[in-house]
Amino acid sequence: MASGPSLVDIPVEILYMARSFLTNRDIKSLRLTCKYLSNAVPLNFSRVFLSANPLDIEVFRAVANHPTLRHQIQEIIWDDARFVSEPWSLWSELGDYEREVLTEWSNYHEAPFWFVYRCRENIISMRARKTSDIERPAHASLERQLKALLPIKQCYDHYAVLKKQQDEVLISGADKDAFVYGLDRFPQLTKVAVTPAAHGWLFCPLYETPFIRAFPYGFNYPIPRGWPTPWPMSPDYPAPCSWTLETARSMPNPLLTPENRTAGEGYKDLWRGVRTVLKSLSQCDHHVSDLRFDANKLNTGVHHEMFTRPCEEYDHFVTLLKRPGLRRFDLTLFIDDPGLQSFATGDFRRAIGHAKDLTHINISTTLDIASHYWGYREYNGSTSLQDILPFAQWPKLAHFGITRLEITPSDLLETLRKLPQTVQSIELNRLRFYGQGDVHDWRESENLERFGMFHALLEEIRQKLKWHERYRSERPSLVMIADECHPCTSEFLDDDVHPCSRGTFYQEAYHPCENGRGIRLEKEIHDFLYGSGENPFEENFQVPKRGMGTKRDIFFPDCIRPQVGSKEDTSMRTTDPEIWEGDWPGYLQDYSSEGFSLFHRMEEFELCGRSRPN
Repeated sequence: MASGPSLVDIPVEILYMARSFLTNRDIKSLRLTCKYLSNAVPLNFSRVFLSANPLDIEVFRAVANHPTLRHQIQEIIWDDARFVSEPWSLWSELGDYEREVLTEWSNYHEAPFWFVYRCRENIISMRARKTSDIERPAHASLERQLKALLPIKQCYDHYAVLKKQQDEVLISGADKDAFVYGLDRFPQLTKVAVTPAAHGWLFCPLYETPFIRAFPYGFNYPIPRGWPTPWPMSPDYPAPCSWTLETARSMPNPLLTPENRTAGEGYKDLWRGVRTVLKSLSQCDHHVSDLRFDANKLNTGVHHEMFTRPCEEYDHFVTLLKRPGLRRFDLTLFIDDPGLQSFATGDFRRAIGHAKDLTHINISTTLDIASHYWGYREYNGSTSLQDILPFAQWPKLAHFGITRLEITPSDLLETLRKLPQTVQSIELNRLRFYGQGDVHDWRESENLERFGMFHALLEEIRQKLKWHERYRSERPSLVMIADECHPCTSEFLDDDVHPCSRGTFYQEAYHPCENGRGIRLEKEIHDFLYGSGENPFEENFQVPKRGMGTKRDIFFPDCIRPQVGSKEDTSMRTTDPEIWEGDWPGYLQDYSSEGFSLFHRMEEFELCGRSRPN
């Protein structure tokens, strides 16, 4: 009997086309089928990962030493998140009864209580992030792993081993040495990214690094974030410190001396990857043109004083920018002041002005937009965007993006007016405006000023900037991203209860800064600015109109759906598994107990600054 068509009979050109649609995992499987396909379909290696884990370092060096693969590498992604041990600072302040309950639960699970508590938080977050989404293949994969959860003790034992391996790397500096080695061994390297978000969420990482791919199936563990977060105050990390003694002395504090408020090496090492990359790129030969310190929409960032105050890291930053060739720079800054006062010294402007070849720039902060979504703050003379970013020194600028900044509408309009004609795209992500009055009532106030709303902002852009009068090739594309799950979105506008009164869990579970989700408006804004489309934002709220924009999730790239509100989403669902709502299934009962509710209640009181109940 004659055999049918075979893959080996397909021309190599078609194989190469088919290969472009496959993931690296599928390509590896295809190469294992036979020797011919192993030779005909090369691996698609364009990036490598690095972290404080020996497996990532081993794979990184193996690729760097490979005679062929090392020439394909164009990108290094440094996972700057690290495992922690005993993060809870609350334990020393607990009463005898509280200690007794938590100790019993630790003994029952044969694991520290904070570990079990964090694993339970992972499941809560997964259920909350699912909300009313329709069932998708990714959700089915998450469900299978949840049903295959490993016992808590087994998870903790494996976590302890990984933590020990990480500590050995941190002591030896093997991760730093590997990065310097890679700069020399990857001749095509053009992009370096440092992020604390590689682990994403439980069973849903942002990047499947060799380290993360090696996790046992059903492994539940406290998701590391790496960089501190200002809201809510994370118990994993110490309180924010001044980067240098000089800065601490310039900001008097009646409770702490400058020495006690100055960061030590242990605190600075929270940004180990950032500091290593800055130092190495400023001292080594390389062709890196794309540098990103990106929190990937999580509410965390790099300590702002590394880039806004004279220090060792700032000197490396300036040296790096003086080298020609840097074309893209993304920076997420960890700040603890509401406005742009961190940039008031002008040091950041002077440094970033050296990057003459810059074409893309994105600046983000950790400003908590949600906690002030209901009104305005008086304008206090805050530093403007034009005082921070020297647009006149970037004649090739093509993209400008800002996220979580507090500015005045007039400052934003003037900034957009002064952008070079070369700018092709603009992204405005979760901004907050200074107003001329303080509005506390979210619905009934008659003093609500329209000019601060996104609806009025788009009207001003269309009427005053007159981008529609430009040639089509010179019209910039404007993208705005609004919060998806924030209580202020249009799906909550008909509610009678103020969303902020729904409780701590509601606010934390749906806080948009923590989950990487948002409503993206691009086509709708384009139609309004350059066509006959309607304004996509509500006139009296900083939210999109129902049906405007698409909901997106940075940790679920395939999860793109229309913004239609919770009721419509529910009607679109195809299944209603118990795992996503209602009572906890039997195999998750170990995560639901009196001990957890007790600890959660104590944590709420601690975060709110109240004394714990008796």
